[in-house]
Amino acid sequence: MNSSTNNVFVNQSDRSVRVHLDAMDEARITKIATDKHRRWSSTTDTSYRINNMHSKLVGVAGEISVHRLMEKFAEIAKERHNRIINIDPIYLDEKREGACDILVNGVRCEVKTLVWRDWVQFGPCIVAEQRRRIEQKADIIIWVVHNKSRRSSSIMGFTPVDEIASVPATYTGVPEHRIFNHVMRYNVYELTTDLFFDYFGYMKNIS
Repeated sequence: MNSSTNNVFVNQSDRSVRVHLDAMDEARITKIATDKHRRWSSTTDTSYRINNMHSKLVGVAGEISVHRLMEKFAEIAKERHNRIINIDPIYLDEKREGACDILVNGVRCEVKTLVWRDWVQFGPCIVAEQRRRIEQKADIIIWVVHNKSRRSSSIMGFTPVDEIASVPATYTGVPEHRIFNHVMRYNVYELTTDLFFDYFGYMKNIS
């Protein structure tokens, strides 16, 4: 990716990370989302039984925002620690659709993106019937809240995939559209470069 990682900022109050997206990012989001929407136009096998252009735009914005953050992490790792963080942006490769969204030093990352209203009202949710599929393809879920009007995303943290099953699923949503979800409000952890240096050691420390 070519946009500057200078657009990545840490919110000191809650340790979330804000990523500003520029015009190049916006064009890339539209292109990728349009392609995905075309390929998946006939299916509703998605988290919330929706497959529209808006949901694709929000999802791709989250993936690009996380990609941008990982590039920033790679810079920090090299400059401060003389260590390497390798990034494999699987979300850009349509031949690997169905795998995790991004691979970072071997850690399989699934990106879940919400708008702010849904994050506040419902929180970080995993659809119960998709839990096993996610467990098979990812190690962690990275949570993103996207604000299209401000052209920015906030990376809120991550959830270890193996913690999903420990949270009983419950119905969430508006009365006319209830979804059986694992609500992971108390299982979101700060995302740092340390996670990708020593994944198993990091996970042991937060458990």
